[in-house]
Amino acid sequence: MVTQSGAFGTHLLALAKRRGILSGVWISTGNESDIQVADGISFLADGPETEAIACYMEAIKDRDRFVEAVARARANGKPVIAMKVGARRTVPPRRPRIPPRSPQRRDL
Repeated sequence: MVTQSGAFGTHLLALAKRRGILSGVWISTGNESDIQVADGISFLADGPETEAIACYMEAIKDRDRFVEAVARARANGKPVIAMKVGARRTVPPRRPRIPPRSPQRRDL
């Protein structure tokens, strides 16, 4: 299993264990300053004990590298199950709603 989030990866491991699914290797890439999810997929794709590869991603840092890693896994007969979360575009901050002005009475 490869995740970008250590907290969510721990949660996934606990859920899998409850269902009797074992994970021999868990790679958490964090902020991906050293390794990317694609590196973890490539590593697991070559593992003789790996039957399938689960991934949790918040972003794909290098599209080509990711595609190559998934192709490598596929060529080695290892299915990749990926969960990509988050939005691609940046959502502008929500502005507070300003209530309409109440009509003011003016005595002249």
